[in-house]
Amino acid sequence: MEKVKACLLTPERRSVTVDRVIDVKRRLPVVLAAAGLISVGAGIGIAASKGEGAGPPIKFFPLATAKLAPVTRLVHLKDGGDFRVSITGDTIFAIREVTIAPGAALPWHQHPGSAFILLAKGTVTEYNTAFPHCGPLTQTAPYSRFEPGDTTHMLVNNGNVGVVIMVASWDAPKVVKSGKLIIPEPQPKLAGCPAAP
Repeated sequence: MEKVKACLLTPERRSVTVDRVIDVKRRLPVVLAAAGLISVGAGIGIAASKGEGAGPPIKFFPLATAKLAPVTRLVHLKDGGDFRVSITGDTIFAIREVTIAPGAALPWHQHPGSAFILLAKGTVTEYNTAFPHCGPLTQTAPYSRFEPGDTTHMLVNNGNVGVVIMVASWDAPKVVKSGKLIIPEPQPKLAGCPAAP
């Protein structure tokens, strides 16, 4: 048994901490889902740390959220390259910062919407059901990629410095209102998909 500290960080970055003793490896995803701790309206810190005094090793900070107007456009970049933007229907665009402390992991999860991610600091190891044998794929900042909404993955910081990930996502308004932007998933039963550390 380990002591788990869950810290709710408001947009003003004030926090309320709750301690509880649970079996971390078996119960953390269940506790998070049941408690509804993951919310777009407030940043969340989740700690699975031994002993007292450790801060939350995973934090989510919403930076900005706004409704996107429908648009379809092919954009030509001045120095080469093109990209197409196509947004129909009601869509909410959000930018969030996610930090993962050394030794911490964001357990297996999915997101209902898609996103562009930018690894801004540190090195992160991703296990992903779309990778052969679940990966792993280790990337060091700076690194970016598109992440489809149906991705089932786990992020681990095996390094000795904190990881900072910037997320630019788009979701349906009802998803944003529900606050369920991260959906905990059980460990996949595919070969090579490890349990959360």
